[in-house]
Amino acid sequence: MLPREGCLRRQARLREWLAENQIDAVLLTDLADIYFFTGTLLSGPPFLHGHSACVVLETSSGSWAVVPEGDELPIVDDQLTYSWSRFGTLE
Repeated sequence: MLPREGCLRRQARLREWLAENQIDAVLLTDLADIYFFTGTLLSGPPFLHGHSACVVLETSSGSWAVVPEGDELPIVDDQLTYSWSRFGTLE
């Protein structure tokens, strides 16, 4: 896990750039980017590479994430989880 303070500084710099360019939010879907801005390396199922997750960082400072059950991003404001083994996602 990356240090919380460093992640918050990176988020603040990104939000400054978003504001300067009049962009409302950014959607992160790459696990490396999610790790860089939240400090948490998502694990997901051990046999599943490239599972789906996303983080939204709003310019106004709000943030939320959608991640597989079992993963947690403590640095975001709100989080939704989904079961990766239901309704055809892996079954």
